[in-house]
Amino acid sequence: MRITLLSILIALIACSCAIPEDIVRIESTENNIDWLMGKQVVTKNKDSLTIALKYEQDKGAYIFFDTEILNHSSEKVTVSSKNYSIIEINDTSTYQQWIGATDPEEMLLKKDIDISRSIAAQKNAATTSLIIGTALLATDIAMTVSDKDTPQKAAARAATADASYITTSAVHNANVRKENLGYRERAFWAKDVLRKTTLYPGESIRGYVIFPKKNLFDSFEVEIKVGEKSFNFGYNQHRIPANNY
Repeated sequence: MRITLLSILIALIACSCAIPEDIVRIESTENNIDWLMGKQVVTKNKDSLTIALKYEQDKGAYIFFDTEILNHSSEKVTVSSKNYSIIEINDTSTYQQWIGATDPEEMLLKKDIDISRSIAAQKNAATTSLIIGTALLATDIAMTVSDKDTPQKAAARAATADASYITTSAVHNANVRKENLGYRERAFWAKDVLRKTTLYPGESIRGYVIFPKKNLFDSFEVEIKVGEKSFNFGYNQHRIPANNY
């Protein structure tokens, strides 16, 4: 029995160990590179439009590009995440794969759904707590006036009431934290990410263009389309495997 328990303990410790992730470095392959706080900035101009792109960070399941678009033309233009993509660069004639940018409007809808569910869960936890509390109170009153009540039974009822309160409070607090996190994440996608916008002559906009990191290519271009114009920015990805450090 002792050997079995020790084996289980060792297995649990092994399963709980966090595994380091690969470190990713993304560098521009362009010639006209400026620098801002240690970050590479590439600026391109085409037909009275200017786009400045800066790789910002690799975080969680996404990679972030800080993007600024300026409209110097005499016509209005519309920018949209549906026109941003990452295109694989390879040395063969095989089909080039691509990754579309994450749509901030879809993410905002997802956050709204998550927040709504968290609020509903809080209300359900409060209702459950009220129902259980009422039932326990009724039981306590009934037992108090009963000849069958004992100090042991009263203590057991009190312990049950305490356990119920702790459980429902934990559920409520967990959903409050989830709701607050949802609001913070929603604010990020609403205010910091580059969303669909019409730029009139002389106007500009800046925000993050975000791509899913899964299956990111070793060499790729970030393509930003504005109207009929395409701006392409070359990058190489370098990975430092976790087993190398």
